[in-house]
Amino acid sequence: MPTVVDDATLLAILTRRAVPALVMAADAGDVLCTGSWYYRLHRALHDQASAGSLSVMAADLPSATRAALFTVLDDLPVQIVVPGPRLLVPVMGALRIRRRVNFLTAEALAAALISGATIRVTVDAPLLREACIELNIGFEVLTPFA
Repeated sequence: MPTVVDDATLLAILTRRAVPALVMAADAGDVLCTGSWYYRLHRALHDQASAGSLSVMAADLPSATRAALFTVLDDLPVQIVVPGPRLLVPVMGALRIRRRVNFLTAEALAAALISGATIRVTVDAPLLREACIELNIGFEVLTPFA
């Protein structure tokens, strides 16, 4: 089953430190990441002033793994799908749910809807969780690292 993952989960997958099921799903082309989450990961790792959880996770990696991560971030494996705005924006604009959602949430919901995916994140976001329930999208908070 396809899975939409957040930035921290993408980091775990790209460094091959994710739980085996996520690594296998990524290798099979069943992992999607939104452009926003991909951007947040890329920026966190390329911004010298960043001191958030993503940059801390990357700083804790062995130097060879960290170097490989920077390379793969600039040329994301084709098996990891990042749907573009031409596909997502019409779905985002058509979302009809009780609470108004922000761009990041709408993008994740649209990616899940177009692919029939479950959304798996590392931090519970009540707005996203509630929208998933309303739209009958699977939602799971997980620890992606093996």
